Amino acid sequence: MKEIKQIICTEAYKAEYLTVGVKNFNDLAPNEVAVKTVFSTVSAGTERANFVGEKAVSVFSDAEFPFPRTVGYSSAGVVAAVGSAVKKV
Repeated sequence: MKEIKQIICTEAYKAEYLTVGVKNFNDLAPNEVAVKTVFSTVSAGTERANFVGEKAVSVFSDAEFPFPRTVGYSSAGVVAAVGSAVKKV
């Protein structure tokens, strides 16, 4: 496992720049895909909802949308590795 820095909303109105562990590319589960992010955008509505503790547009109920919440879901990148069961991306 390697470590990266990531902005995480840890509670309402609190965002922290934390060190988190991520899997190495060779440790992927059979159904996982690793993507190296090239660009990321800020989605003002969703990121605001994450920061203030509101429900963002999602398929989850309010009870299933707890903290911590990560940001940066709107991104594009290059497939860096795939698990053994992945047939196409």
